[in-house]
Amino acid sequence: MRVLVLGASGFLGGHVHHNLLKDNRFKEIVGTSKSSEIEGLYNIDINNEKKFGEFYRKYNPDFVIWAVMSADNEETLIHTGLKHLLNRMDKQTKLIYVSTDGIFSSGQGCFDEYAALSYLDTHNPLSAYTNAKLDGEKMIQKGHRNYIILRTGPLYGQDLNGNWDFRVLALQSALTANTPYKRADNLFKTFVHVEDLAHAISELLSIDYIGFLHVGPKTKESYYTFSLKMADKLKLDHTLIEPDRIPIKEAIRRGVSLDTSLNTEKCSSLLKTKFREV
Repeated sequence: MRVLVLGASGFLGGHVHHNLLKDNRFKEIVGTSKSSEIEGLYNIDINNEKKFGEFYRKYNPDFVIWAVMSADNEETLIHTGLKHLLNRMDKQTKLIYVSTDGIFSSGQGCFDEYAALSYLDTHNPLSAYTNAKLDGEKMIQKGHRNYIILRTGPLYGQDLNGNWDFRVLALQSALTANTPYKRADNLFKTFVHVEDLAHAISELLSIDYIGFLHVGPKTKESYYTFSLKMADKLKLDHTLIEPDRIPIKEAIRRGVSLDTSLNTEKCSSLLKTKFREV
């Protein structure tokens, strides 16, 4: 079996690609990157219809993992790149698409796989990214029947070079400089360790499952409690972390959902992978 990892140079995609290379269940693992300077990966721009089409026909994978993202231009990536992929996939090819908790904008929290979806208010700076992710879900459901759509909260952890994610790096920078660090104590998420999600994706390649799956631990965290716990893990002074509260009116004005935590019961019953608590 051949597996294509789109976005194999990224934070999540790098871990997925690395795990699969060590797995002898698969005949060939192919990873892509938009950069031409990463050894072992193919330099492919999925938005380039002709070149991507030639590349895809050459490898004709049995599984495709969509771990590619573009924080600044997700709309083009979805409406152009994902469209190119869906137009070329055989109906038996399994697609694993990594989506986001941001599609639950009502802010009620503990969303299961059947909860109502909604687009983010355009006042929210993440709206272009999140709304494109939701468009991608709809495109997949309409154009391809053999899929798993994974919804995840914020990812954290270290990349393959040992570098922490931007959120933890900001925390480290502030606390090592003895700078007070304010984080919202009423903004809740299901924080997901990147290595756990990568292992779950590898496991899903051998499971006969189609549909949606919410991934992560059972416990939600506010940005404040997440920062406290990470500071303790890194042996940093957590007393510098101060709770901050987003007023309800301000959250509404900014289009911020105060609780997008996920119900992950189905995930815990389906997978052997255990998602660690923060």
